[in-house]
Amino acid sequence: MVPFGIDPDDLEVDTQALDGTFLERIAHSSERWVQVSSIVRSAERLIAQVRLEPVSNCGSIPIFGSEWNGGMVRLEDGQLFSCQGRGAGGAATAEALAADLFDIAVTQRAEASARIAVAV
Repeated sequence: MVPFGIDPDDLEVDTQALDGTFLERIAHSSERWVQVSSIVRSAERLIAQVRLEPVSNCGSIPIFGSEWNGGMVRLEDGQLFSCQGRGAGGAATAEALAADLFDIAVTQRAEASARIAVAV
Protein backbone atom coordinates (compact mmCIF):
# COMPACT_ATOMS: atom_id res chain seq x y z
CA MET A 1 0.00 0.00 0.00
CA VAL A 2 1.32 3.42 -0.95
CA PRO A 3 -0.10 6.25 1.24
CA PHE A 4 -1.35 9.30 -0.66
CA GLY A 5 -0.50 7.44 -3.90
CA ILE A 6 3.17 8.42 -3.45
CA ASP A 7 5.97 6.06 -2.46
CA PRO A 8 7.54 7.44 0.75
CA ASP A 9 10.99 6.75 -0.74
CA ASP A 10 10.19 9.35 -3.43
CA LEU A 11 9.16 12.05 -0.93
CA GLU A 12 11.62 14.88 -0.43
CA VAL A 13 11.52 16.53 2.98
CA ASP A 14 12.71 20.13 3.31
CA THR A 15 14.57 20.58 6.60
CA GLN A 16 16.42 23.47 8.20
CA ALA A 17 20.16 23.46 8.81
CA LEU A 18 20.91 23.97 12.49
CA ASP A 19 24.09 25.94 12.08
CA GLY A 20 25.63 28.22 14.69
CA THR A 21 23.92 31.32 13.31
CA PHE A 22 20.47 29.75 13.55
CA LEU A 23 21.13 28.43 17.06
CA GLU A 24 22.29 31.91 18.14
CA ARG A 25 19.06 33.36 16.74
CA ILE A 26 17.03 30.92 18.83
CA ALA A 27 19.09 31.53 21.98
CA HIS A 28 18.81 35.32 21.73
CA SER A 29 15.15 35.48 20.72
CA SER A 30 13.70 35.15 24.26
CA GLU A 31 10.90 33.09 22.71
CA ARG A 32 9.82 29.49 22.96
CA TRP A 33 10.54 27.58 19.74
CA VAL A 34 8.76 24.41 18.63
CA GLN A 35 9.33 21.80 15.95
CA VAL A 36 6.67 21.97 13.25
CA SER A 37 6.30 19.18 10.68
CA SER A 38 3.92 19.43 7.77
CA ILE A 39 2.81 17.53 4.69
CA VAL A 40 0.67 19.39 2.16
CA ARG A 41 -0.75 18.07 -1.11
CA SER A 42 -0.12 20.42 -4.02
CA ALA A 43 -1.51 19.16 -7.35
CA GLU A 44 0.04 15.71 -7.79
CA ARG A 45 2.87 16.01 -5.28
CA LEU A 46 3.34 16.23 -1.55
CA ILE A 47 5.39 18.98 0.05
CA ALA A 48 6.93 17.88 3.36
CA GLN A 49 8.77 20.16 5.78
CA VAL A 50 10.30 19.94 9.24
CA ARG A 51 11.31 23.25 10.77
CA LEU A 52 11.73 25.13 14.02
CA GLU A 53 9.49 28.14 14.55
CA PRO A 54 8.95 30.59 17.37
CA VAL A 55 5.52 30.05 18.90
CA SER A 56 4.55 33.57 17.81
CA ASN A 57 4.82 32.46 14.14
CA CYS A 58 2.66 29.36 14.47
CA GLY A 59 -0.69 31.01 13.77
CA SER A 60 -3.53 28.48 13.92
CA ILE A 61 -1.31 25.53 14.88
CA PRO A 62 -2.21 24.44 18.41
CA ILE A 63 0.82 24.72 20.71
CA PHE A 64 0.88 22.52 23.79
CA GLY A 65 2.85 22.66 27.02
CA SER A 66 6.30 21.12 27.31
CA GLU A 67 6.48 17.38 26.64
CA TRP A 68 3.18 17.43 24.77
CA ASN A 69 2.72 16.42 21.17
CA GLY A 70 -0.13 17.31 18.91
CA GLY A 71 -1.37 16.57 15.47
CA MET A 72 -3.72 18.43 13.20
CA VAL A 73 -5.16 17.23 9.89
CA ARG A 74 -7.13 19.53 7.61
CA LEU A 75 -8.99 17.68 4.85
CA GLU A 76 -9.54 19.09 1.38
CA ASP A 77 -13.13 19.96 2.33
CA GLY A 78 -11.89 22.06 5.27
CA GLN A 79 -12.71 19.60 8.08
CA LEU A 80 -10.18 19.73 10.89
CA PHE A 81 -9.17 16.84 13.13
CA SER A 82 -6.69 17.20 15.96
CA CYS A 83 -5.27 15.20 18.83
CA GLN A 84 -2.78 15.74 21.61
CA GLY A 85 -0.96 13.74 24.25
CA ARG A 86 2.08 13.69 26.46
CA GLY A 87 5.26 12.66 24.69
CA ALA A 88 7.47 10.00 26.22
CA GLY A 89 10.55 12.21 25.97
CA GLY A 90 14.19 11.43 26.55
CA ALA A 91 15.28 7.79 26.86
CA ALA A 92 11.82 6.37 26.23
CA THR A 93 11.55 8.16 22.88
CA ALA A 94 15.10 7.14 21.92
CA GLU A 95 14.35 3.51 22.82
CA ALA A 96 11.14 3.50 20.78
CA LEU A 97 12.94 5.04 17.80
CA ALA A 98 15.78 2.49 18.02
CA ALA A 99 13.24 -0.35 18.19
CA ASP A 100 11.40 0.97 15.11
CA LEU A 101 14.66 1.26 13.17
CA PHE A 102 15.62 -2.27 14.19
CA ASP A 103 12.23 -3.60 12.99
CA ILE A 104 12.68 -1.82 9.65
CA ALA A 105 16.19 -3.28 9.23
CA VAL A 106 14.95 -6.81 10.01
CA THR A 107 12.08 -6.46 7.54
CA GLN A 108 14.37 -5.12 4.79
CA ARG A 109 16.87 -7.94 5.39
CA ALA A 110 14.09 -10.56 5.20
CA GLU A 111 12.72 -9.03 1.98
CA ALA A 112 16.22 -8.95 0.43
CA SER A 113 16.78 -12.62 1.38
CA ALA A 114 13.45 -13.55 -0.20
CA ARG A 115 14.39 -11.77 -3.44
CA ILE A 116 17.75 -13.56 -3.55
CA ALA A 117 16.10 -16.94 -2.94
CA VAL A 118 13.63 -16.31 -5.79
CA ALA A 119 16.39 -15.17 -8.15
CA VAL A 120 18.56 -18.29 -7.60
